[in-house]
Amino acid sequence: MVNAGHQVRSGGTDTFCGFEPPVNNTFDPSIATWNLALASQFGDGRPVPIKFKLGTGSGPRACHGGNYVKNATALLSIAQIADSQGNPVFVPMGLVANGSSGVVSAFFKPDNNQQYLFNWDSGRCVMPSGATQLCPKGTYSITVEFPSDLTVQTIYDQLTTLVVLN
Repeated sequence: MVNAGHQVRSGGTDTFCGFEPPVNNTFDPSIATWNLALASQFGDGRPVPIKFKLGTGSGPRACHGGNYVKNATALLSIAQIADSQGNPVFVPMGLVANGSSGVVSAFFKPDNNQQYLFNWDSGRCVMPSGATQLCPKGTYSITVEFPSDLTVQTIYDQLTTLVVLN
């Protein structure tokens, strides 16, 4: 569980409770970097269910009390950061949700489990050229942002994790 303590709504600070299985949290705050050995592995072309919860309030109990924020606006950003050989690249991806007939805005939707969920269809990535294709094998950064003037956050910390398509 990660207590990032990012403000996501007016009048209070809520807690990003970390990514939920099958996507692992790979950021290690003790050394302020990512541990690729913890990255979840998915076959290319498979759906990748990206889920998290927002705890109400801050502190160690925020993510364990069962009282979760259900109305925040959360945006997903995905970029390939290493190719299948481990060579560094940076390729931002347009996203297609599993079950969608086309490109969708990458906003999470709350579900009945008080989670925010986006099913990334890794079988269809929109490349910078505009072409839609099978997402290339390699390592991807998965980042959640809260696009609001109420949000106080730094990204590329607990709000980012790594996923490998192989």
